[in-house]
Amino acid sequence: MVLNSCALNLDGDRRELLPRGDASFPCAGYRMSLQKAGDAVIPWHWHQEPEFLFVEQGSLRLKTPDGSLLLKQGQGAFLNSNVLHGAEAEHACTLLSLVFDPRLISGHPQSSIETKYVNPLNACPAVKAVLLDSAADWAAEAISCFLLAFSALENDVPCHEFTVREQLSAIWKNLYLRFRPILLTPAGKEPPDARRIRQMMHFIHEHYMEPLSLSEIAASAGIGERECLRCFKRTIGISPGQYLVKHRMAKAAVFLKETDRSVTGIAADCGFESPSNFSRTFRKYYDATPLEYRRQAGNL
Repeated sequence: MVLNSCALNLDGDRRELLPRGDASFPCAGYRMSLQKAGDAVIPWHWHQEPEFLFVEQGSLRLKTPDGSLLLKQGQGAFLNSNVLHGAEAEHACTLLSLVFDPRLISGHPQSSIETKYVNPLNACPAVKAVLLDSAADWAAEAISCFLLAFSALENDVPCHEFTVREQLSAIWKNLYLRFRPILLTPAGKEPPDARRIRQMMHFIHEHYMEPLSLSEIAASAGIGERECLRCFKRTIGISPGQYLVKHRMAKAAVFLKETDRSVTGIAADCGFESPSNFSRTFRKYYDATPLEYRRQAGNL
């Protein structure tokens, strides 16, 4: 099996740091089992590489600043480069993913494939997250290609590199032809909300262990409190306070799984003055007390 760990390694701006495969073959595959509970969350993040997703079982809500897509069993999605995204399982979900450097398709820099087909799609502001539903012929073909590529990588079949590259190229060709009429749209500047939300997320991730106020979060992006609230709601659908709590809970879950710190110590490290309030909040998100969660994770 040539699949990668599903753990996310993020910097302060929520950019994923894990390289995709290696220089010799820049593609990574992931198989994730998400349950309908607190663990069923893929946190907001982004990466330079495009990504193809497929829901093998269950359903998944894929979120971007522009909205959300509900992926049902047998459906997939394309995520373009540098798109901020997160996901939650609507029901227990098995998710397959391929993340790759576009150079795997284009080959040599400045090749005709890169300049004519890869770069225009990568840079198109109108193509961020695309639902792949087999009800449409072009999407059914894309899903079939994805499954061939993923199976070759997962099972480490002989010459799987050829199969993966061939199938990803076929999907990319499909997407290019589908969106060709709009690919000449100028890329333009990054929308202000996208820049602001990254700045505020960075601030929260750097200071989540401190007692943060709305005014401090807003100031990190140079905007007022009301605009801060509107920016979060428009972009990711929740308030800054809700996002802060979600991030604290995600960090707490990692600490409970991977360290032997006391619950009281973890509560303090995650910005909670009261261990009892921390435990109540954690239970709300994970349907288990911190100690129960640690036991379920096999860390007791």
